[in-house]
Amino acid sequence: MIKVILTYATLLFSLFCVVTSCSSNQVSYIKTSTYDQKEEVTNYTLSPLGTVKIPGQWEQTSYNSSSRQQFFTNKDNSATIALTFAPFTSYEFNKEGTLKGFDFTKAFYEWDSSYMKKTFNAEVAILEEDAVNNYIVWQVDLKEEGIKHYFLFGEKNGVVRNFSVTKSNWTKSGVIVFLKELYLSK
Repeated sequence: MIKVILTYATLLFSLFCVVTSCSSNQVSYIKTSTYDQKEEVTNYTLSPLGTVKIPGQWEQTSYNSSSRQQFFTNKDNSATIALTFAPFTSYEFNKEGTLKGFDFTKAFYEWDSSYMKKTFNAEVAILEEDAVNNYIVWQVDLKEEGIKHYFLFGEKNGVVRNFSVTKSNWTKSGVIVFLKELYLSK
């Protein structure tokens, strides 16, 4: 059994080395999504950027390549979430990497919320900020469509985490707890 695991790990590492060494300017990532029945969590990894444990069973659905969002729906289809991991230098307002930590998070919020207001005439509001853990939880209200989106933006070690709940029957406080649990999980 150990030999099989080591062989599998070696193959994955070899594949990773080949994929990442083939491109001169681009970085390749390995994406996995698995459900752990014992822990009752869905593990989503975008290696080498990050991993998140999503409470419950979630199905990976569509991927938006321009925003780097991986979408998931839960088992009973009552909620849709999107998860993004990206280098903090991949955003137009931080190409030089001068903004880090909570300074980056605030700038990211200002940049994206401004876009939402201008493009969709949306109302935005910060629901919670944590300068120690570098995150902001905020809400976008698209009144004309009757849709509310909730986001958590954060930065850890040069990696941006953008987690959102785009459809759910959860309470606002339930959404906030869920997003923080995703972000703060190890």
